[in-house]
Amino acid sequence: MSNPTIYDVARTAGVATSTVSRAFSNRGRLGEATRTHVLQVARELGYAPNPHARALTSRRTQTLAMVVSDITNPHFFELIRGAEMRAKAAEYTLVLVNAEESPGWSWSRCAGCPGRSTASCSPPAASPPTSW
Repeated sequence: MSNPTIYDVARTAGVATSTVSRAFSNRGRLGEATRTHVLQVARELGYAPNPHARALTSRRTQTLAMVVSDITNPHFFELIRGAEMRAKAAEYTLVLVNAEESPGWSWSRCAGCPGRSTASCSPPAASPPTSW
């Protein structure tokens, strides 16, 4: 059997697909009883919103990238773990990039990433661009 869709949840819950969408996004006018009912039906059916479909409509991927110079360096362990825990708590996915202390790694590799911002705990060998 295929994965349940938003249409299956709406039909089973006896509501419109827009109501199901509002229940998951927690936006719009929706009573708490209706929201609870829709989420319960979705849980029973095993429905989960498709993050890729959400990204297409919202233009947000809920994904963060963390670039470290060397993931085997113990100095980065707590930083990586902390970032992972905070990302998970905020319902984001963390992508870890190992630059392997490579002078050839360039910030231009992030050129296609929307919503970029940078932070570092120490100055990188080559400074990132000042504007994106």
